[in-house]
Amino acid sequence: ATTEIYTLSLHDALPIYTFDQRRARDLLASRLGPERLAADPEAVARMVASCGGLPLALSIVAGRIGSRPDRDLTELAEELRDTATRLSALDDGDPVSSVPAALSWSYAALPADQAAVFRLLGTVPLPHIGLTAAASLAGLPVAATRTVLSGLVRVCLLDTCAEGRWRMHDVVRLYAAEQAEPDGAALHRLAEYY
Repeated sequence: ATTEIYTLSLHDALPIYTFDQRRARDLLASRLGPERLAADPEAVARMVASCGGLPLALSIVAGRIGSRPDRDLTELAEELRDTATRLSALDDGDPVSSVPAALSWSYAALPADQAAVFRLLGTVPLPHIGLTAAASLAGLPVAATRTVLSGLVRVCLLDTCAEGRWRMHDVVRLYAAEQAEPDGAALHRLAEYY
């Protein structure tokens, strides 16, 4: 096994990687034991879905459960399911192991055009968006929008889900929406496009 060492400055983006559902459950099982997961499989499934495969989010959840072995998993699953409390549930107060902190480092390192589109995408309640729709939202030419979206993909704040379509992880979208200010003109352009 190799170990990758990253030296980060405030100008570096921190890539956000995700696990598939099996690897996410394996991570939780390795930290909590399969018996603990088997005790409430429905709550575990909801927690895994709410974390969306983010290893840091899953580690924080495992830490919260591990620190209180008697904790009701359904209660934590509900806290994670609720978009109003999800980000705070994934912030354990330590900047090194906080999902919002990791996202803030990546966001702070974005060039201005990528940061602006990132914020706008956080305000769109769609599971994915096409290139021309994103261009309409951003008020940019299609070629410039493609470049911006590719930059967001490189730092794992956005993912491609099909040819010419992009999606944002739910937790990342919540963070992006928190950074956004209402932009009626952008949403009007998107609505006109559709």
